[in-house]
Amino acid sequence: MLEPIANDIKQESIAHEKDLTNHENHIKGVAALIRNRGSEMFENPRSMKIFRSLRTVLLSTCVRMAQPLVDFEQDPFWSYSMGLESSTSSNLSLRTLSLPRLRAEAKDLVKQTKSDNNVEKAFSLINEAQNLDEKLEEWYQNKDDVFQFSTKSVICGKRSETTDHVYGSTLRIYHDLGVSHTLNRYSVLRIYTNNIVINCSKWLSTSPEDTVYFKALYTIRKMVDDICAGVPFHLNYAEDGQTCDPRGKDDDDIAKDAMGAFHLMWPLAVALKVDIIPDAQRQWIKERMQFFSDTYDYSHAGRMSHSKDC
Repeated sequence: MLEPIANDIKQESIAHEKDLTNHENHIKGVAALIRNRGSEMFENPRSMKIFRSLRTVLLSTCVRMAQPLVDFEQDPFWSYSMGLESSTSSNLSLRTLSLPRLRAEAKDLVKQTKSDNNVEKAFSLINEAQNLDEKLEEWYQNKDDVFQFSTKSVICGKRSETTDHVYGSTLRIYHDLGVSHTLNRYSVLRIYTNNIVINCSKWLSTSPEDTVYFKALYTIRKMVDDICAGVPFHLNYAEDGQTCDPRGKDDDDIAKDAMGAFHLMWPLAVALKVDIIPDAQRQWIKERMQFFSDTYDYSHAGRMSHSKDC
């Protein structure tokens, strides 16, 4: 029962912002369905695994929409872990249950005229975002061995069809797509979190502390670079790091490429909305999104690259 729902939400979560707005009632309905199953599902390891997956998908969707459609923070049901998630992908979700609310409050705040009350609220949001970012960084520093990855330096000269999917001089090689997806999600969550600091600081017309503001800028740039460094891996490029040539493609490789591209759409769409990245990097990301749309018939990729928020 829960597995088809998980697959359905994963597909719908990669959608244009107009579709996401219409998706609200579905999210609430799925959350209610899961909640009504009660804590008895936690006694079944398979059900617990599906619950964790669904929680991650629901949370990611609420974060993207900047709407706390599910009461992740106040309802202890959603933070249930059985003590088995010390450094796992699921623990990453547990650390960010407050992010939908923080994004919603920050988004609403910057539309308001300043007053003593909402200026105080801006500083409070900055403080909460800082604390959340520290929790995310702690997760990264203590992640399980399976989430480790290798890097390869590459030298790519003039751009060509064999080097178009490489940006910069470093490639990231992951254990598998599941690992890369989790680490890209980590990068996206830190982009969203630090963007709260930046937007609230801009609204205040002055950074609360230069070190806080510029650390947020640096972190966002680093997360975007990390996402870009993993693009060749997702598209099945050579793993020896000595060449940018793609491997010979058979049907299985093409299918893997398509799956890799699917996992890249949200991270790249979020990276594209970052104001502070270089124009060349922004153009490169746009080209990748268009490539996904043209090559794998992912029409959402093109729409996401033009949406206001992801």
